[in-house]
Amino acid sequence: HVDVAGSLDSVIDSDYEYTITNPYQNDSFIEDECGYDISGGSYGWYITGDGNMQATNVGIDSSYSGFKLSVTVTETAVLAITFSVSAEVEYDFLTVYNHSTDEWYVEPYNLGEYFDFVTVKYLLYEGTNDIGFYYVKDSGDADGDDCAYISSIEIKTAAVLMTITLDNQGATTAGTTSVSAAEGVALPSITPPAKAGYVFGGYYTAANGGGTKIYNASGSPAISTSTFTADTTLYACWLDTNIGRRITSCFDYTITNPYSTRYADSTYSWAAGDSY
Repeated sequence: HVDVAGSLDSVIDSDYEYTITNPYQNDSFIEDECGYDISGGSYGWYITGDGNMQATNVGIDSSYSGFKLSVTVTETAVLAITFSVSAEVEYDFLTVYNHSTDEWYVEPYNLGEYFDFVTVKYLLYEGTNDIGFYYVKDSGDADGDDCAYISSIEIKTAAVLMTITLDNQGATTAGTTSVSAAEGVALPSITPPAKAGYVFGGYYTAANGGGTKIYNASGSPAISTSTFTADTTLYACWLDTNIGRRITSCFDYTITNPYSTRYADSTYSWAAGDSY
């Protein structure tokens, strides 16, 4: 069975319906990390007769429904969460966060007014993992069911673990140097490296921005799930801050001084440093 810390001490049985009357209250997290006003209060989750869980703050502006799952594992395991959201696009969302490792499992978002159940998988590391589940609403409007649903939370023995080595290519500050990965499981976020005189552009499967981009410059994964089947090394891509020296494939550029017809009917002699 699953014990929901601070909320339920009993087995969640699909023959019964439960209301979690002692919701996990974490106001500072919602305000500071998600950036939302939650003056409307915190609420629990309702466990239906078919075993699904659903948020109970439907129609309540500036509020959230929260619960915490405390999981202790003796070796690396896989957490699989199957969930659905029917809510206002880009404003109301489900988020899942591992407070023990400071890692987003489901980042604040939803995929549209309604999307069917999807399953995401993340690694649980040895020790205790305190995982917060939150359905967060903004201060106005609602779409769809105005709700989030969770149909299953499973903890499984991890498949074969791979070590992903992060070669920072001479960084001044190393950041994360390696992560564990399992095929079909989402990669963890990392702390980006830093290098004096350069801008970090992410980690790639080949040097200088070659191959496939695996990590974004922010440290978030650039792929949805790991496809690695063996230990792998990724390579940092760097851009010299003097952009005139080198253009690399690991950056997107916008030409901010577009072609203009300002001088189409006259002659102008350009000198170094001129602009128009």
